[in-house]
Amino acid sequence: MTAAPSLPEIKIDAHASADEARAFLDRDRLMAAYALADIDQPEIEGARWWIARRDGEIAAVVMVVEGLPFRPCFATGASDGLAALFREAIKEPRVLLATPPRSRGAIEMTYRFERVDHMRRMNVNIGRFRPRINQQVVRLGANDLDAVIDIYGHASRTYFTPERMRREIYFGIFQGDALVSAAGTHVRSTKSGIAAVGNVLTRLAFRGRGMARSCTSAVTETALEQHRDVVLNVREDNAPAIAVYERLGFQTHGLFIEGPAVRRPGWEPGIRIAACLHVTTETANLALALRDGGAEVALCASNPLSTQDDAAAALVAREGISVFARKGEDRDTYYRHINAVLETKPHITMDDGADVVTLLHTERRELLAGVRGGTEETTTGVIRLRAMAEEGVLKYPIVAVNEAQTKHMFDNQYGTGQSAIDGLLRATNLLLAGKAAVVCGYGWVGRGVASRLRGMGAIVTVCEVDPLRGLEAAMDGFQVATVAEAAKRGDVFFTATGNLNVIGRSHFALLKDGAILANVGHFNDEIELGALAEMAKGRRAIRPFVEEFQLPGKKVFVLAEGRLLNHAAAEANPAAVMDMSFANQALSIEYLLKHGKDLAPRVYPVPRELDEEIARRKLAAMGMNIDTMSAAQAEYARSWKAGT
Repeated sequence: MTAAPSLPEIKIDAHASADEARAFLDRDRLMAAYALADIDQPEIEGARWWIARRDGEIAAVVMVVEGLPFRPCFATGASDGLAALFREAIKEPRVLLATPPRSRGAIEMTYRFERVDHMRRMNVNIGRFRPRINQQVVRLGANDLDAVIDIYGHASRTYFTPERMRREIYFGIFQGDALVSAAGTHVRSTKSGIAAVGNVLTRLAFRGRGMARSCTSAVTETALEQHRDVVLNVREDNAPAIAVYERLGFQTHGLFIEGPAVRRPGWEPGIRIAACLHVTTETANLALALRDGGAEVALCASNPLSTQDDAAAALVAREGISVFARKGEDRDTYYRHINAVLETKPHITMDDGADVVTLLHTERRELLAGVRGGTEETTTGVIRLRAMAEEGVLKYPIVAVNEAQTKHMFDNQYGTGQSAIDGLLRATNLLLAGKAAVVCGYGWVGRGVASRLRGMGAIVTVCEVDPLRGLEAAMDGFQVATVAEAAKRGDVFFTATGNLNVIGRSHFALLKDGAILANVGHFNDEIELGALAEMAKGRRAIRPFVEEFQLPGKKVFVLAEGRLLNHAAAEANPAAVMDMSFANQALSIEYLLKHGKDLAPRVYPVPRELDEEIARRKLAAMGMNIDTMSAAQAEYARSWKAGT
């Protein structure tokens, strides 16, 4: 695996010429129509642009119309260029922002959208235009200013001026003295050959009569006498309006997002997070929360089979977040994706199994100096990181999110306990009632799986190496046995230990015909698959996530290649427990950013006050309350003096 070369440094140019900005925007002139018109029209006061350059070449452009109170802003170009421009050049506290969806992640490192409208940019030219006017429309001018302000609202008084009405093309429909429908051009540019139509509005009592279509048609027809193209914007979910514009000959040019955005007061701008997690819808919400907190997030999968491809695609296409993951990727692709995330030169790592940390400490050591801290989500990962710390090789502090009570007690026990059974049933359609089920490992995941198997009627045996956990399982009402003893009677086996070859070569010969082997530990090391393949006379896939191994006199089935069954064959843990796990992640990152410089390179617990606050908020979200100790009770709890 070789790292991709670093890109040259981005440099900001606040004094670039209009010709340079126009040349870049002309690459997609229809999408940049408003910005091009703002550059080309001398009547637009305060139109200002900034350019980001890489090796002298323009990488991104941002324009803000400072002369208008709502500060229209258009941004386009490479993500790193946009991130630099919004971080270093754009200082407006609030803008009305329009940008392609892919740019959102870079912008939201420093600005937060208060609302996001998903929009279509549509366009028409004289060759496609089909006028449809079935109402009496009239050209509006400066003399109609009061009527125009009345229909659009008095807040529009600063926007609609006599000069604007003389400059732009507006048509309307009157009923008596009242203007009841209108449309016009926002901006026009003779040099760019573009007119942008908008402000299409009909009073509520007159809608459904084709007035808006007639006004838009009249404006478009007049604009096309002077311009090569007419463009307009429409919400992506407004199917009736889209259909009307298509009948006029408009077609969709591209998609963009639009909405009011405010500058963030949050984390220091430019924090880069490399996240190696299961790419699911729940993880997508974590990535959005981190981005909304001001971070630049790059995400890759922590397991080759755990990615939900639709969630990954949506993060890229709709949210502009960099994701390197696909379900079923091979080992080389898996590590290539981790390397791609590391190319962002992260300040914070988020791990689910410690693969990112391991790669940083082995093949990518040149990046260690910039890392300020990390988090770890799994038992397996915490074990690896503690081993690194004990050997003195760990180079930055890690918060063990997995050890927060609001993580392992709920995500591991209730989340994985349920989703493991979900994966088993989806993969096999097995009836659990009356089956002999074996759970190897009685940690938080194992006890969750065991309790849910019992709840569905299975006869459950637990295997352990820890006498305390074995005793706990016995007191919880389960049979306790060695793997060799349980192998002879089990129908279904789950491994949940985080260790190696828990079910191995010596056990396969003891298994019953038809035994099913599944894993819910992080890595696919818990079942000795290499030995099983050597012993098998043949193997075949019999349904998705089910592989049959033909041993002498019997068949044994392995689910999901021995990888995490709940992620591969089901949808992983429900959002109702992942919210607590990911709250721990986000708050731990904030803690590291505040205190990381004072922490030695060791593994730390989540601060108890954060753990308790998450539990408190979760209870409130569930509509439940707990008591608060009185002053006397608090004093009693602290005192040693009270006795019998």
